Amino acid sequence: MTTTLNSSTHLNFVSPNYEGVHSYFKKVEAQNWQIKHYLSYRLKEDEIILPWTAVYDDWQKSLNVLVKNRTKQIPGSVHGFCSNLLEIDDILKDSKDLYEEFHEQYLNLQISERIQLVDKSLFSSLMVSKHFRKVTSGKKRSHGGKDKISMKIRNTHGVLTKDALDPSNNSHLAPSLDENDNLLLTSSSQVTSDILAKKLVKVGKGIARYNVIYLPECNKNDLIRATFEEEWQTFENFFNKAEEEITSKISSPIKKVENILNKYREALDKATDGAYVELDSVMINYSYQDGYKFRRDWLEYWVNNVYCKFLICFQLSRHVLNDKSSSEYQYRDWFVNLLLEDLFLDINSLIRLSTGEVENMHRKSQKNLSKLPEDRRQIGWYHDGILTVNINGVEEYIGILEVVGNAIVEDHVKMIADRDKILKAMRLAIFQLEQTLRNNGIIDEKQLQNNLETFGILVDRRDFIIYAMHYYDGVYLVDETDLSFIIPNTPMQLYLIEDIIKKLLSFRARVEYLNTRIKTLLRDKTSASRSLLRRTTTAVDVSPGISNSKQHSARINAHKSSAKK
Repeated sequence: MTTTLNSSTHLNFVSPNYEGVHSYFKKVEAQNWQIKHYLSYRLKEDEIILPWTAVYDDWQKSLNVLVKNRTKQIPGSVHGFCSNLLEIDDILKDSKDLYEEFHEQYLNLQISERIQLVDKSLFSSLMVSKHFRKVTSGKKRSHGGKDKISMKIRNTHGVLTKDALDPSNNSHLAPSLDENDNLLLTSSSQVTSDILAKKLVKVGKGIARYNVIYLPECNKNDLIRATFEEEWQTFENFFNKAEEEITSKISSPIKKVENILNKYREALDKATDGAYVELDSVMINYSYQDGYKFRRDWLEYWVNNVYCKFLICFQLSRHVLNDKSSSEYQYRDWFVNLLLEDLFLDINSLIRLSTGEVENMHRKSQKNLSKLPEDRRQIGWYHDGILTVNINGVEEYIGILEVVGNAIVEDHVKMIADRDKILKAMRLAIFQLEQTLRNNGIIDEKQLQNNLETFGILVDRRDFIIYAMHYYDGVYLVDETDLSFIIPNTPMQLYLIEDIIKKLLSFRARVEYLNTRIKTLLRDKTSASRSLLRRTTTAVDVSPGISNSKQHSARINAHKSSAKK
């Protein structure tokens, strides 16, 4: 800046009431008219969070008005000061980035907690409208219902109002009906769940923006832990009960591999002499009945591969389990992919673990929804693996894999970052699962909440930690399951492999059980639709006084009506 405000009068100067000058310049002294102070003022005072282009345009236009008005009301030093302020091209980019970072955080903070509630409210309003169409039987439906709800949620100029995003403001929700009307769905963020959701909103950062509570958190100073100190034991009890119920219903395919496990157990016992293991004698030459068949024998083949990989590894002087200079990619290639990706190979048409650098398309869509029109398209997170299930030809995420580094070096900072990324991705995955099932006609919220879960796998050195996520009263609880394990790093620990294999087979059964529950929901919905179609068609066929041609036409209309339903 070449012009300075050379007196206290000029420093404390405020703009006259000129048309086209923003109120900021009429209230704030000239000494504070820099762009960053202006942005802070707008973010604090504005009821509407406008895009950067609109905010900066107001600032620029106001200064231009002051520069062009060469009157006695504006001192010369103030006039020159305004001219200099307009020459800020060199810091414009930094200021823009600062504002847009806040703008994106504002959207993430409020939208992520509201998006599911808004979607469910819109869906509920559709069901209410259908109900009224049945009741009125021919009366014209009002054209304002759904549109009014939509207009309250979004502003037609593409801006978001703070009132619309305030969790305590329910004015934009679908109108309530009589409590006995079972067509109205209760949102997961209403009634008692509002209390928990609002507490998380107040935390306002990290996984709290995704309505996620991480139960293994031991630090009493953690914001989420401190906020929910009284409810923490209730959360843990609920999670443990949910895990027990699921575990009691799954059946592990352990019987398919009992024979080969017994053979390796016997070989390992014979080869162990005190603190020494004769590794060559542990290797067995396993044969399959009637020749090898992929579908039937894959799990036995996989178990054999796991044992062979560890036996080969321990016969090397340097390997990924004792060489701290080995890379994460070597570790993944040797053991992570073998234990996790290969576990699902024989059912990969239904359940598949994609490994490598896999982009999270849910996160990509989330970021693109919050970007400005002129911004470049965003990219999503990249994970070391994504577990998917095939739902009506579409692969939906149900699990996220992250490997922190190699098997030896500790990296606590990266571990925390990867863990939080897993938790957020699990939440996005369960949200997308709910959306997919709603699109397929599954409208019972309790069915969605009780039947859906997602998984996270964090590989930190030799620890394989398997998380699960369950819905509870408006929030999503994540805790470590009893399927976690530690891989051996010495020959004397080879006996651990049998337990690891049993846990991984239980995890596979758990994933298959989730897939079965999803397919059952869809099948039950399809069966109900077909039953409704048969009843409608039969009613048309037996209607008196209808000619054959009219019956045929009526059946066609019945099919169309059922399809719409």
